[in-house]
Amino acid sequence: MSQPPKANVDPYGFEWPKDFNHELYDDFMSKYITVLSRRAKKWDRLLNSKKNSIKAIKFCFLVKRYVRKGIPSSHRGVVWSMISGAKELKDQQPDLYTTILRRPLKQEIIETIDLDIPRTFPDNIYFKTASPDSKRESLKNVLLAFAHQNPAIGYCQGLNFLLQE
Repeated sequence: MSQPPKANVDPYGFEWPKDFNHELYDDFMSKYITVLSRRAKKWDRLLNSKKNSIKAIKFCFLVKRYVRKGIPSSHRGVVWSMISGAKELKDQQPDLYTTILRRPLKQEIIETIDLDIPRTFPDNIYFKTASPDSKRESLKNVLLAFAHQNPAIGYCQGLNFLLQE
């Protein structure tokens, strides 16, 4: 459901437009929630089926159909991790991310990323400040790991927007 009008931000941390019609949105969502619930149950069945290995799910006809209809937010991380191949890579090298961040990192890359982080969705409550609950530190770590693991690409301005949750 939407947040009440007194909450100025949507579930993703962006400000609602001043003229946003919360009543209309809530009316739509009250009906649409049954569709979302039905989709979530279908994803549950698919993901929990014993016969569905990661490879089977990646190439499954139903997955393509389900993805086109939308992945419920509760399943997005798991599904994208599986179909992108990230889960397999993480299973093969579970400590890679931490290992990369423990290595000496190039100061030039750190400085460039530090300049870009405050520019990342400056009006979003999750990126607005460097507070402990901010997403800035997580974003920085992912960008550092990517840049150092992929030296041919490194870091270039704008990658920060590709990594948002």
